[in-house]
Amino acid sequence: MTRIKICGLTRPCDVDYVNRYVPDYCGFVINVPRSRRNVTPQRARELAARLNPGIVPVGVFVDESQSAVARLLNEGVIAAAQLHGAEDASYIKELRRLTAGTLIQAFRVASPADAERAAESLADYVLLDSGGGTGERFGKEGGKQLVEIAKAVLEDAKVLIMDEPTRGIDVGAKSEFYKMICEYARMGKGVILISSELPEIIGLSDRIIVMREGRVTGEVSRKDATEELILQYAMLGGD
Repeated sequence: MTRIKICGLTRPCDVDYVNRYVPDYCGFVINVPRSRRNVTPQRARELAARLNPGIVPVGVFVDESQSAVARLLNEGVIAAAQLHGAEDASYIKELRRLTAGTLIQAFRVASPADAERAAESLADYVLLDSGGGTGERFGKEGGKQLVEIAKAVLEDAKVLIMDEPTRGIDVGAKSEFYKMICEYARMGKGVILISSELPEIIGLSDRIIVMREGRVTGEVSRKDATEELILQYAMLGGD
């Protein structure tokens, strides 16, 4: 089920907007001075008091003290705390001691290893972040591909099937994405890569199967693979 969260409310008019459209969640960035959406705990209290009761208020924190987070949860100012800093297992254990509120831990996912860390989180939920939504590294399409790989790691998938995985990713980000795919394979998982990018196929594949019109026309090992040979199989059926 798709749920919607609008984050970064700072003004009464922001609350009026979300009350009009009633998303599932809204977020307040609390005590994060470097964020232009930062609000104080008192400001969060004032804004949350104006919310439609059907909207779940979430506090977004970066390395905030456990007592400060717990206080807002226990007072009912927020219904969940979303942690975006370097909070570790001991931090969450202490926070659990102070509050029974819902905890969400965010992980910036740049590799399958990051997804494995997320799987070990003690929080109630994990949030997989492809880089803050800035588009500077993977962009929208690349971020979606990255999160799909992360989900496969979390679900302990044995085989990952990827169809044109770098489509929509700019050239500068592709090498980082290739490293992530290779790391997934080194974890002992299988990767089936479907691609029309010949350099990508040759650089990533241990074995290449060429198909034309639904029929296998050739098989090439990594050591023998060249663009010319693959094109021969693709265009001429290997004859």
